[in-house]
Amino acid sequence: MKKSPYLGLNENDWKKKTEEIVQDHPIKIDELVEIIKSSWDSIFASTIGTQKLQLGKDIVLSPQFTGSILGTLISHEFSTRYPKAWRPEASKQDKDLVYIPDEELSCEIKTSSSASRIYGNRSYAQPQSGNARKSKDGFYIGVNFDKMIEGEVDKKIRRIWFGWLDHTDWKAQASPTGQNASLPANIYGTKLLEVFRA
Repeated sequence: MKKSPYLGLNENDWKKKTEEIVQDHPIKIDELVEIIKSSWDSIFASTIGTQKLQLGKDIVLSPQFTGSILGTLISHEFSTRYPKAWRPEASKQDKDLVYIPDEELSCEIKTSSSASRIYGNRSYAQPQSGNARKSKDGFYIGVNFDKMIEGEVDKKIRRIWFGWLDHTDWKAQASPTGQNASLPANIYGTKLLEVFRA
């Protein structure tokens, strides 16, 4: 596993380090934003069944299902454009978007209908074991989108984030039955850079 790029750095230096590693990453910000927005639009251009029911208008998807579809479309679009460089997740050990030449540059994709925050499941905040399905450390793409509402199709991508997270950045819900993990406010804008806001 690659060491954290923030090892030994003060919090005041996190943003500069993130800007450096994002600048050196094979994903370019302009194209990332374009792919995410076009993938989002393709959801609302999709129909299903012989009745050709339109997603987002005739069929309202839950935020979880919407986010899952969006993440899948994003990874497949990268794979379609750059088949020798990118591929979607193929095993439980893979990140959501795998960079074939160097898997250390692979990305997790987190989506949320929250206006400005992203979440993981509780396991993200737990210590990693040697047999973990996938590393929770690494590059992350975060996407905030509008929740689908019946009869409304003017829904947008609200924010896009890109950066690096360590598994120790995630904080589990205090409740023993809580299933989510969140990120403290100081992570946004330092380890996760906002690269788009509607």
